[in-house]
Amino acid sequence: MLISSIAATIAGAISYLGTLALWSTMLGGGNSKSRNGNSSLILIVAAILIPLGASFVQLGISRGDEYSADEYGAKLTKNPGGLISALNKISSKVQTKGFAKQGSSPPSPATGSLWIVNPFRGGAMLELFSTHPSLPHRVERLRKVGREMNLYVP
Repeated sequence: MLISSIAATIAGAISYLGTLALWSTMLGGGNSKSRNGNSSLILIVAAILIPLGASFVQLGISRGDEYSADEYGAKLTKNPGGLISALNKISSKVQTKGFAKQGSSPPSPATGSLWIVNPFRGGAMLELFSTHPSLPHRVERLRKVGREMNLYVP
């Protein structure tokens, strides 16, 4: 939790600085006659890409935390197969039921970190923006933990 909080704070600060630089450039922060025209373009690109990179780092830390939690649970229970089964059941419930209940709206992607498995489907590109690793990656990691513990994992 501490590492996630620090990462979120740093990502927020970087995003704030990027936004500040972007608005400064757009509103003429400085004498444009004395500057090279390319430097403004570079500053705009940096102001967009640096906060995006900070967000990727933060999301990567979150996915790492999920892997660590899975590994800890497998070692604590000495039953990685049971955790794999539970993840598969939870994932299948999310897939079959979906979000189309009467009168309910789909959840916001902002709540993705609160779910046990990622309810928002997508390819490898979506995993970059996800707080949770994909189910196949989590299952493979749990199988690896089981092999390290010399346990049979189906």
